[in-house]
Amino acid sequence: MLYKEGFGNVLFSKGTSDNLLHLTGKEWDPEVQLYYFGARWYDPEIGRWLSREPYKLDGPNLYQYTFNDPINGYDEDGLDFVDLVDLLGIDQAKPLTPSTKPIYKDFFENKIQYQDDSVLE
Repeated sequence: MLYKEGFGNVLFSKGTSDNLLHLTGKEWDPEVQLYYFGARWYDPEIGRWLSREPYKLDGPNLYQYTFNDPINGYDEDGLDFVDLVDLLGIDQAKPLTPSTKPIYKDFFENKIQYQDDSVLE
């Protein structure tokens, strides 16, 4: 089991593993100590890519490669965004079951209350 910090560096590990897939499911190359993302290499030591974004999405936004949605999408080979919601045919507008309807209703209709009892309206 590997324990990593946010940029992909291994903090410590327990046991051994032959699994080379690590950060965002990309392959770790132990020979060069870099992650291979299909179209370019990532160095976790400096938290930077070693080449320009081939999809021409360079900039300060680290999640631009997934159109700001790294939870519901990914970039398999560094050249194209895949939307998991579309791929899996998930309808986000409807509750998944009748039992979830009250949860959605409560979430969207009620005000947000902070710990100090102030309310966001």
